[in-house]
Amino acid sequence: MSSHHTVRDKQEPALLIANGHIAWNRLDELLEWSPLVLALDGAARRLIERGIKVDWILGDFDSEQQLEALLQLQPELKWHHAPDQNHNDLEKGLMWLCQEGHQACHILGADGGRSDHWLENISACMKYRDSINWQWIGTEDRMYPLPPAFKKFYEAGVGIGLIPFPEAIGVHATNLQWPVAGLNFKLGSNTGSSNAVAERGWVEISIESGALLVVEHLPLTD
Repeated sequence: MSSHHTVRDKQEPALLIANGHIAWNRLDELLEWSPLVLALDGAARRLIERGIKVDWILGDFDSEQQLEALLQLQPELKWHHAPDQNHNDLEKGLMWLCQEGHQACHILGADGGRSDHWLENISACMKYRDSINWQWIGTEDRMYPLPPAFKKFYEAGVGIGLIPFPEAIGVHATNLQWPVAGLNFKLGSNTGSSNAVAERGWVEISIESGALLVVEHLPLTD
């Protein structure tokens, strides 16, 4: 059975796993030091059947039999009933993590077969960008909102996308292949996707106003 180390005082990002396309190739490395795994109720069975220890499940639990079946598979499982229909499951998960005092989380499985759900989940994440440091983990990429001061060391050629949500004014970036100096990005107009790190070293990104998502393209792993 796969497991994860316990870290005290919520020092490491929690894992928030939804029932969409889960980046299984990233999961083992994320589990290595994650203190808590929170599965939205649709994802819990998929994780447990793969031998992954789930700490909490969250959802409206329409079927009591469904919950009982999960508890038979993993008796130590804890659950949080969240029937509120004013928020989708991913937003409920973010709200619960914030209430429990978690400062960071990795999000997997938040994109699925329906584009409206994917956009709704991105919108929900952006609501909480000032409350919890989240990263959306995909099979080949990692996405997160630009923090107030962004400076990170990269290898040359790493793909970097700059996506406004919905608008970012006065975007500046150093050490990218295509210069970004005082540009304005807006969804439906122009974005900064498909850029890349020019030389091995530091990349710095800033904006004057608005919100900007950073997308890092990751090498595929087995």
